[in-house]
Amino acid sequence: MVISNIIGGVNVGIIGLGKMGEAIANGLLKAKKYKIFFAEIDEKRANEVIGKYPQIKWLTLEQLIDTSQVIILAVKPQDLSQLLDKINKTLKKEKLFVSICAGISTSYLAGRLSKARIVRVMPNMGAVVGNSYSAITPGIKATPNDVKLVKEMLVTIGKVEVISEDLMDAVTALSGSGPGYFGYFVDALIEAGKEIGLRENSEEMVISCLVSTARILQELKITPSQLITMVASKGGTTEACLSLWENNNFRQLVKDGVKKALQRAKELEK
Repeated sequence: MVISNIIGGVNVGIIGLGKMGEAIANGLLKAKKYKIFFAEIDEKRANEVIGKYPQIKWLTLEQLIDTSQVIILAVKPQDLSQLLDKINKTLKKEKLFVSICAGISTSYLAGRLSKARIVRVMPNMGAVVGNSYSAITPGIKATPNDVKLVKEMLVTIGKVEVISEDLMDAVTALSGSGPGYFGYFVDALIEAGKEIGLRENSEEMVISCLVSTARILQELKITPSQLITMVASKGGTTEACLSLWENNNFRQLVKDGVKKALQRAKELEK
């Protein structure tokens, strides 16, 4: 089934306008190919969205389901079950549903929404600056055209890759949670800078280093190990720090943390 464009673009309904839902809406608006609607039970939040994005229309859940060609589920996983019950009562014909709910499988959604074609997505917080990595996996009823459309939509917030669903928990643990890991490390570096006397400049220095490091890796197409070799002179300051970290198993601690996140993702999987 091909989802045809209507005047003004594809009708996209977003249920739940938190940080990620808003980031997706913003990306789609910039593409100027989509007409955006949203449903939000928090009236204060809904009014904030309307004030910020006057092009987006606030609808009831029933109106959104009736109007939208593509429906994005962007609620918290713990709120999903009750929402699916409400959708089932309203859904009259088959539609494409895109879920960004962490830990919710396509088979679970298909079992709860009989008249739905499902595509599961795991973006990350890079979406708020148009630089997300989004992994997508189609459900059993999703068509190639569905996948193509979802990829086109998600390109508006960053990079997109289709993966098998058995890897989705790993993507959640590495990429989905990844910005939080870097935030933790950056915060520690900023604190270290302040402790050695750079109270006014530490934050700017560290963030500048983070951005430039990412650009070096991307633009020069070198490995992290090659970058370390470029920076760390034998017997120098960088080596002194890295040696301390290696001797205290910092690298293994990072790996163990990601594996712990993966374990938790599997525990939460439905």
